Amino acid sequence: MGAYPSYVAAHPYREQGLSELYIVSTRPMARGNPFGMDAIANFREVSPGAVLGGGRRLRSGMLYRVAQMNAATPEDVARIAALDIKTYIDLREPDAEPAFGAVFDERFALEGHGVAAGEPRRLSISISDGVQPSQTGVQDDLPELPDDDPRAEFWEEWRWPGTRRFVSVHSPERKASPELTTKFLLGYNKVCLQRNAHVILEAMQTLSEAENYPLVFGCMTGKDRTGTKLPRALLIWFR
Repeated sequence: MGAYPSYVAAHPYREQGLSELYIVSTRPMARGNPFGMDAIANFREVSPGAVLGGGRRLRSGMLYRVAQMNAATPEDVARIAALDIKTYIDLREPDAEPAFGAVFDERFALEGHGVAAGEPRRLSISISDGVQPSQTGVQDDLPELPDDDPRAEFWEEWRWPGTRRFVSVHSPERKASPELTTKFLLGYNKVCLQRNAHVILEAMQTLSEAENYPLVFGCMTGKDRTGTKLPRALLIWFR
């Protein structure tokens, strides 16, 4: 991602020790914010009106994508409630990227934690669990992995030269170009598929069941893991 925008350094969340990625993902852009969210980035509808198999069309109001929603304002929660979304697939890693805030207290409680049948629910389906040695993207004293571990080549490729330190493309240290970012994401997504195929299958099963719609899915910034999932969601709709 390279250098972060100037507003990050002065953001009050910095005093709480929250990461740059967290802050960026709470700031909707002027473009790409069709629902007028105050503190939720990348909340968008997926392909309304798209032609499906057999000439059918995807109805509007069925499928959405989003960044993390921890900072949602009461007005954001009301906007989400008005869309009558039944299921939120949370692609984040629950230990490193915990869910908190009004949208989870009032709208998307974790399944199995007092959610009654038919109520909106949050499913924690972390497709990237364990892919990086640290979700922050930087890890000192990188542990050795056996050669048959699907992460071994990826971790070695992104080890800082001459050290045992893993530094992802999202760290400002990398000053990443678009080409370097693409290279990282290709390796990252490959390891997700190799290591967590069973988790991805669970997500696909959820997406294939009509009773789970309207549905929204997302990760921290609503781009990388969400972007991996998006084409798979469309494959289900377009079959």
